[in-house]
Amino acid sequence: MKKLLIVLMGLLLGTSAWAQKQSEGNITAEYLLDLSNLGLFTPGSGQPYSLFNSAVRARYFLHDDLAVRVHLGVNGASQTENYAENADGTGGKGSRVAKTNQVTFGLGVEKHFEGNDRLSPFVGFEFLLQSRSASEKWDKYDGIGYNANYTRTITGQATVNGNTYNKTSSFGAGLYAGFDYYFLENIYVGTEFNLGFTSGKTADVTDEVNVSGTPNKTVTPGGKISGFNTSAVGYLRLGFIIK
Repeated sequence: MKKLLIVLMGLLLGTSAWAQKQSEGNITAEYLLDLSNLGLFTPGSGQPYSLFNSAVRARYFLHDDLAVRVHLGVNGASQTENYAENADGTGGKGSRVAKTNQVTFGLGVEKHFEGNDRLSPFVGFEFLLQSRSASEKWDKYDGIGYNANYTRTITGQATVNGNTYNKTSSFGAGLYAGFDYYFLENIYVGTEFNLGFTSGKTADVTDEVNVSGTPNKTVTPGGKISGFNTSAVGYLRLGFIIK
């Protein structure tokens, strides 16, 4: 990812004289990369519930300086841990599998300003909806190691790579500012910075444990989530005019 950033910066420095900006009727497509994913910055503390993640986006320009946009983000993470009955890897096998999947959909509008022949700064407003699933499955694993008499199923929560995620449904609204810089004809890079409000709820967490055929089930009620989140680092954006 760091190499990608270096290549894009090199393209910026070597811009062509025939770069061309957007105009009325154009459709653009772009990929948004959260700069924290490059490992150059520390993610914000609210990242597990942030509505602003790496995504793809399409825009339609109603006028040279006004566009509507659709934002789609699909993110997932999983972790599988395997355990053997014996230290040398022989005997029975146990496992813990944790999964979380997230889908974000956004709809917004952008107001562009004059800038110059290649630069198109903008501000805008966007509504976002997000849904996340989370679950764990323990099979012949008891939290310490292999256990042939132990199974566990957790729905509504998962711990992946040390981060705990809850099943959530969220609604958000955000203000943003950014720019497009056309370094080649119909091709641009840019950044974007967000200030958003998120409101939603977490689902109940159901934990079902079965030890030697004896089941035990507990339910932890869900709750509400809300708050402001800022993308102080923002996005690196790469896009092009497709029409």
